[in-house]
Amino acid sequence: MAKSGANSKQIPVYALLSHLFGGKIRIHRSIEDSGRSVAAVYREDADVDLSIRLIEEIFKNENAMLKAVSMADADKALSIMSGLGNRRQKEWSAEKLRSAKDYVIILNTLLRKVVEYSHVHPAHINALSSELIRLVEMMIVRYCDLVKKFSLRGCSPLIRKVINAVDFNLSTPLSLSALAEQFNAAPSNLSAQFKREKGMPLTGYINSRRLERAEQLLRTSGLYVSEIAEQCGFLDVAYFNRLFKRRHGVSPGEYRKQAAADWQQIFCPLW
Repeated sequence: MAKSGANSKQIPVYALLSHLFGGKIRIHRSIEDSGRSVAAVYREDADVDLSIRLIEEIFKNENAMLKAVSMADADKALSIMSGLGNRRQKEWSAEKLRSAKDYVIILNTLLRKVVEYSHVHPAHINALSSELIRLVEMMIVRYCDLVKKFSLRGCSPLIRKVINAVDFNLSTPLSLSALAEQFNAAPSNLSAQFKREKGMPLTGYINSRRLERAEQLLRTSGLYVSEIAEQCGFLDVAYFNRLFKRRHGVSPGEYRKQAAADWQQIFCPLW
């Protein structure tokens, strides 16, 4: 006869759960706000199995990507690499010692070798590697530009909040009074403090950031000028055109044509 008591009930339940989950299990018991006891069952080796499967999938996709490169199939290689990047991020979150920089170095080495196996002369490979070093220099310059443009060092907490509210909400109505109300500040005090810390009026900063966004859209999108004006928070297209011409000396349409011509001159030279 089985022994009576709590242990006599726990042993067969544990054995059943262990059989169902396929390995050692761990039972975590917690108390909800209602006072009800809740038990959760975990497989102790579940995280290990998941990590192993993730690594196997990463290696499988790396090989597929390298094969695509060896066949000069850039579209396929980039498609695989896009999914591989998402999986790598999951791996990095689990293995904090592995960094993106390390993987870029590894990837460059792998690509060098697979291209060599495709009977490309090492001189060509080495020349490309030398060019890629410039990417590091470009990244440094671009990140330095980012600091110059967006650093809020030296700004008070209030002005930092206001600037971020402007930068990430350019398409919405923005005004001194609305921002002052949002951050519980007097409009006159906010206006004076912003000009003191940033060297320009708040309304001037808002228009400047909106025009910068409009410039980007004119260069990179096929949107109509009226659509760009709306996306940048200018409800009056005529007002947008006046501000833009005052800033660049040309209309938005002319600016777009010049940008397209510059692009063709750089990337599509006449032979």
